[in-house]
Amino acid sequence: VRLRGTYSHDTRAANIAERFDRTGGFTGPINDPTAPPGWIQGTLVTTVSGGNPLVDPEEADTFTAGIVYQPQWLPGLDMSVDWVSVSLEGAIEQLLAQRVVDLCYQEGDTEQCAKIIRDPTTQHILFIPQLYENQSEAKVEAIDAEIGYTRAISIFGGNERLGVRVMGTYLLENSTTSALGVKVDSTGSVIRQ
Repeated sequence: VRLRGTYSHDTRAANIAERFDRTGGFTGPINDPTAPPGWIQGTLVTTVSGGNPLVDPEEADTFTAGIVYQPQWLPGLDMSVDWVSVSLEGAIEQLLAQRVVDLCYQEGDTEQCAKIIRDPTTQHILFIPQLYENQSEAKVEAIDAEIGYTRAISIFGGNERLGVRVMGTYLLENSTTSALGVKVDSTGSVIRQ
């Protein structure tokens, strides 16, 4: 039986693309939950995608703890279970236009609402930027498990080995928190952006 654990504090500056990537404009379909009468859902809206020179570096704290078991009664068998928690401050993320709309109207994130530019007369969405930005916090917490078994065999007359390994992860949390404190936990779901 072996116990193991680690702690690390890491910093990552934005890469060239996240800071200075050429900004490009295009149109994409948007579903607007506050659509005025006559608005056709999925109507094309202008968006701008690209880098943001104002993004700050990310900082993360990572904790892991685990146990490894290699029994003497069955040589070649090893089992391990590990808990991992990563808390990321200032996570650099690019939110796609539909995600900006969803966070605004479904999650109440007013910071994202401020990015949505509407026609003052018709209230149709005209423009949504999709630039990289710092989120307040991102957190991932999970449990990893692994079972492996190897043994010596002699099929071709040499020193061969046969091995089988099964691995799995159970996700406990996968969340982001905006600068205004709006937390969105995506554990167990697939987010369409």
